[in-house]
Amino acid sequence: MSDFSKAVLAGLKSAKDADRDTREIYAAIVELAAAVEQVTEGVVTVVRDRVTDNRNPVLNAFNQALASFTNLKWLTSINLKRKISPISQAEIARIDIPSTGYPCEVMYGTKKLTCYDRTSLDSVLEGLLSSADAGKILLRLMNMKAEEPKPEKDKPDAT
Repeated sequence: MSDFSKAVLAGLKSAKDADRDTREIYAAIVELAAAVEQVTEGVVTVVRDRVTDNRNPVLNAFNQALASFTNLKWLTSINLKRKISPISQAEIARIDIPSTGYPCEVMYGTKKLTCYDRTSLDSVLEGLLSSADAGKILLRLMNMKAEEPKPEKDKPDAT
């Protein structure tokens, strides 16, 4: 005879473990963001987005529009962004975080690395930040000239 009570308890434990692991993964991204902001003296920040597993931007936009009707695979995109400019942003990595939390996959450049725990995730994220590609993006964003406000045209006096 089946013991469904044990199965229910195992499912509850699995759900709690998955939630803990997923929170841990997002906490690592928050720590990565804090380090980027500290080193760049607040000029560059990290923005997370949800994207579909499609590198074609036109198809990606189409897929996002249909996301509520399909079983698309969603990924977390890690982007570096210059704080004062809404358009100066560049993706440096994507993370596939399954419903179980770990193992997750971090993809950057030509690499696709599997992380089984926080230690391996930290190591992979350190490799990402120390890569030449991420460094080039950081330099480009840090060296952009700040957008200056446009001067207002002379307005006629209302008198």
